[in-house]
Amino acid sequence: MRRKTLFLVVVVFVIISGMSAAFIYKDTLLNLFPSKQKQRFMDIGLQISPTTSPVVEAATTLTPQNTENWELYSNTEYGFKFLYPMGYKVEERDPGFIVLTTEGENVPQAGISFDARLNPPYDSFTDADRFIKESLDVSTETGLNNWNIYQGVGKESMVKGIEFLDAITPYKDGVLKAGTIYVSPYKDIFNEVLKSFSLL
Repeated sequence: MRRKTLFLVVVVFVIISGMSAAFIYKDTLLNLFPSKQKQRFMDIGLQISPTTSPVVEAATTLTPQNTENWELYSNTEYGFKFLYPMGYKVEERDPGFIVLTTEGENVPQAGISFDARLNPPYDSFTDADRFIKESLDVSTETGLNNWNIYQGVGKESMVKGIEFLDAITPYKDGVLKAGTIYVSPYKDIFNEVLKSFSLL
């Protein structure tokens, strides 16, 4: 009888401990990676890990760049082109996800990304606009050619306090999204790259 009681106490303790650990683990994951933030990190090409911590500079006034000697990137598969500075490279990191970085860049989250995948919420202009405004504390919203550009600071979790430039433009049945963390040199060329952007 005593063995049965001890056995039941141990089983109940293990079950309660396991359930407690599961709830704590679940809450920790949800706090670290809410679905919106996981999507936002994927949108800009970030590798999601608890150690990802981009450095953010204070906001500065963006000055126009001389684009006279810039190179042309043209993609017939996705149907668009844009100019970019010499000394930069353009790579397709995932089908439909193109990233512009400096040649020597070794930080995975750095660069200007172009997302032509049309995954939700970017399958609708209204949904994309709402998603950006829910994800960022938008300080500035401007128009440039066919682009809506949003400058703001991340609201939640791992992007909280990080400043971004995000932009959307009509594309096929949804929108094409461009984005960068607000750091040099990418924030300095963002508007000029978007100005040169056009559909083929």
